[in-house]
Amino acid sequence: MHVKSINHCTGETNENNQAIIQGQKNTKLNETGRKQAQLLAKNFDSNGFTRIYSSDLSRAYDTCSILLSDHCKSIITDPLLRERSFGEMEGCQLKDLVSKAREAGLSTPEYIAKGGESLADVHKRVIRFLQEKILVSVNPDERILIVSHGGVIRQMIEFLVQFMPKNLNSLEFERKKSLIPPNTSVTEFKIFYCPIKHQIESIECIRLHEIGHLDKKTQQHALNQPQVNAKVAM
Repeated sequence: MHVKSINHCTGETNENNQAIIQGQKNTKLNETGRKQAQLLAKNFDSNGFTRIYSSDLSRAYDTCSILLSDHCKSIITDPLLRERSFGEMEGCQLKDLVSKAREAGLSTPEYIAKGGESLADVHKRVIRFLQEKILVSVNPDERILIVSHGGVIRQMIEFLVQFMPKNLNSLEFERKKSLIPPNTSVTEFKIFYCPIKHQIESIECIRLHEIGHLDKKTQQHALNQPQVNAKVAM
């Protein structure tokens, strides 16, 4: 059987613009974020999804609601899809996290703030979501929508691409998969899953970090956002 998983990153917030660490703080979409989601909605077929999941944080749920319009009652919120927690650093400037990481001799993503999660923690949480919420009850030819955050979607990609044929991974794909997904970007995977063996057999990537629904100016704005989970921040 195969499952289509379409992952969307949330729209922009004021905190994105101000390089403030959001993590699991319940921040809201700003005007640009709502416009990004509306532009995506114009080029988005909200019909045919068998299941719709969203992070329970407002910026993800509101992005999902804009996409779905009349179907928002179908959204299943799940805290497993929340952004990476940055503990005591949430609400602080990204430059402060960069400084602390450098003092510790670590890259910014490697640094674990007090009370926060490591990348490995987020990776385990993503696998738990896929296994316990998606694959354990999957039906043939399901089409599943997931709206989450850049750090979480990146970890989901890291998990899924290990099942892709290595000879299909171009240099451009390798470059793009290491990036943090821009605001309202679309990533789509086709998952070939064997329910008898309870395992993923192979993966096909249909779209990766697609932002063609945004105009050129808004695309560049989304790509230029400072990213707390990026290998090189600021």
